[in-house]
Amino acid sequence: MAANKDAPAADTAVPLHFAAEDHLAPTKSTRQLTHNAKAATDKEHKMTLLQGIRLYPKAIAWSVLISTCICMEGYDVCLLSSFCEFSPLAQLEVRGVCAGF
Repeated sequence: MAANKDAPAADTAVPLHFAAEDHLAPTKSTRQLTHNAKAATDKEHKMTLLQGIRLYPKAIAWSVLISTCICMEGYDVCLLSSFCEFSPLAQLEVRGVCAGF
């Protein structure tokens, strides 16, 4: 297999960590913050579907609303153009409505 010409050589590779002077000293508050964040993440990962629905009803409602709007926009584009080409409707006075299609 040919070597990648764009990849840096092994002796010039970028380190995968920051320099020691860039590290912040862990304080009691940062350790507590990290502990709380890990605990919250673990709790959400162990959550059942029903617990998630009970905990986040507004997020679910918003998601359903946005998804419905996107689906209806697709139906609007497809269905209205199909209705305007439907012969009984084409004979009626809907030509003003269908003029844009």
